[in-house]
Amino acid sequence: MFFSYKDIFRENEKIAMRYSIWVPGKLEVHTHDFFEIAYIVKGNGYHFLDTSKHTIRTGDLFLLTPDSKHNFRPDGGSELEWINCMFLPDVIDPGLIGITGTTDLLKSLIFFDSFKYDTTNLSGIELLSSIEDLNKIFKDMIKEYDKRLAGYQDALKNYLQILLIKIFRAYYVQSMQPEGSDQPGLTNLVTAYLNDFSLRHNVNINELARQAFYSPQYFRKRFRNESGVTLASFIRQKRLDAACELLVDTDSSVNCIMEQVGMNDAKSFYAAFSKEKGMTPAQYRAKFRQQ
Repeated sequence: MFFSYKDIFRENEKIAMRYSIWVPGKLEVHTHDFFEIAYIVKGNGYHFLDTSKHTIRTGDLFLLTPDSKHNFRPDGGSELEWINCMFLPDVIDPGLIGITGTTDLLKSLIFFDSFKYDTTNLSGIELLSSIEDLNKIFKDMIKEYDKRLAGYQDALKNYLQILLIKIFRAYYVQSMQPEGSDQPGLTNLVTAYLNDFSLRHNVNINELARQAFYSPQYFRKRFRNESGVTLASFIRQKRLDAACELLVDTDSSVNCIMEQVGMNDAKSFYAAFSKEKGMTPAQYRAKFRQQ
């Protein structure tokens, strides 16, 4: 089954919304010539996408590209409801007309530093209950679409841009978590940042937050919720761990090591080290070099 945007979209529209409820035998495996964001509002079931079968539940989201073959089906006798946001890519940027992958679509939203984000050959995105506050956004979009008040397509475009930023943000942070890792994405993002820019330098919270598409204040809050510690505590721990390695593996002075790990106040460094390790840096070096 194939759906053309000409059959779905109203005249002069580039964004269409639909609230769908699964009915036996009504929806078959299908493709379409437009992008689609499908958000599961209610129920559990399965999403059949190309040759894969994915378990789905309330809160899951799929960004689907043109020509993807897919279908939804509930689990057993349960209900399944979802909202579709269907759009043509040139509503975001006229230069995107005719594209069929998400790479250029997402890069158009983050063009200022898209080279930092790995979106190579990215055809679609699946996010499982990983984005907050989407329910209200989708329902507000449905209201805009149904009421058709003046400027409703412009309003929908603004909502769509917010959705795509949230989707990319969640995808990027999720991709920072290696397979099998217990560490949350933001923890890996901060670790990678420290590795790239050296512990010697001050951490730029604005840069970290920008990479995750959060405000600095929300980044700190989200980091603490994910990791269980404050950002400052996490960075201090990384500095102390690095200091321990240098104490054992090098002959550098304690003051030199302190500066190498970015802790420039001797009093604070000695206090933090002693509290964390239960001994002074010199005692730590003497103890572990003997082993």
